[in-house]
Amino acid sequence: MIKIEHAGLPKRSILSFMASETEVLTEEEFASLLLVGNVPVNGPSPLIPTVHADRLIALGYIVHLAGRLRMTTPGRVRIYAGQLATT
Repeated sequence: MIKIEHAGLPKRSILSFMASETEVLTEEEFASLLLVGNVPVNGPSPLIPTVHADRLIALGYIVHLAGRLRMTTPGRVRIYAGQLATT
């Protein structure tokens, strides 16, 4: 087995990466993200408020593709990380 050294690369956890002030979601925005993430591939696009969709698209968590809202990999990571506590 080959061991790869990652010297010089910054070591940041996923939570510290996602904890910037611009990425803190409201409870309603996080619920909208969950709605988009829980839709089956061929299921109907969920109805979420336009302001939520715009913000989630701007953050890169979802995309508007072929007239439907689709989850991105960063969006799935955000759901996995959960709603970050605000202080």
